Amino acid sequence: MTTPSNIQNGKMVRLISVLSFVPLPLPLHPLDQKKEGMEIIGYARKSQGTESPSDRTRLLRRMVDNLRTRSLVNQVYASPSSSASEKLANRDDNGVAPLEGTDGTMQQLIEYLDTSGKEICLVCWGMPV
Repeated sequence: MTTPSNIQNGKMVRLISVLSFVPLPLPLHPLDQKKEGMEIIGYARKSQGTESPSDRTRLLRRMVDNLRTRSLVNQVYASPSSSASEKLANRDDNGVAPLEGTDGTMQQLIEYLDTSGKEICLVCWGMPV
């Protein structure tokens, strides 16, 4: 399986897209990637929709929980309501509060990627890469 890679500020970021409730095989097992010094970060997003706020929160929490348990991520960031076609840099730039139990929104994720000195594997749920 090939995965797209991006260079951001001289750091390699591997992008892996998880599009269903069945985890896709990673190029290396997450524990192996961690042993190599790579940090595994999860990102989940919920499309704009007509669900009630409580249903939206429940569904996004399920995605976050799956990232933590199945992909063994170090951190998880989430966008509670974004379009798949929306640029990553524009997601959650309206001051939306982070979902409880996450490490922040897309804006905080971008900030973290800019300041981290580690190689990062970004595992995405609900977002084609």
